Amino acid sequence: MLAKLSHQYNTYPMNRVVPFSEIESFSQIATDMSDLLVNGENQDIADGFPATVERYTAEHDEVVTNLEMAQSRFEIGKHEQFIVFAGERAVGLSVITSNLDIPEGIDPTWPNISGFICNPFRGQGLGRLSIETRMDVVRQDFEGHAWTFVKDDNVISEHLVLGVGFQKTDRKIEGWDGHHLFLFDE
Repeated sequence: MLAKLSHQYNTYPMNRVVPFSEIESFSQIATDMSDLLVNGENQDIADGFPATVERYTAEHDEVVTNLEMAQSRFEIGKHEQFIVFAGERAVGLSVITSNLDIPEGIDPTWPNISGFICNPFRGQGLGRLSIETRMDVVRQDFEGHAWTFVKDDNVISEHLVLGVGFQKTDRKIEGWDGHHLFLFDE
């Protein structure tokens, strides 16, 4: 069903969002992600997702192993992770997970959504494709609720999350200075 959903928002027919559970080999994905994440144009990703960048920029075999480990944690309704493709190239990652420390005051059953698209593939509708696919999954597998953070000066990400129905809160969360909390409650 996800393959069909991912094409619903796709203006470029080869672009797609693929669940980790459907990926047979991570070898080329490891190469693609490593090459993009070490590119200086993606420093904002390294700043926002340092552990992810560290896992996916190591030696090739280690990156493949890390991707396979992430695949083994895939569980519908608990932890769902996706690769975003521009044509045949892996250019982004996204996740919906209930396996995080939930900020105080948020229902612990609500998952967090997060993700990124690497430069130079931004501005091509891939972020929109990714978040709309994730929101379909939130509705289908996570009872229509989610939360996320957006960095205060990230106007594009804020526009994306507001565009799919998140509401911006005034809440500041300890450890996330310079970010706002957004909630989705269908």
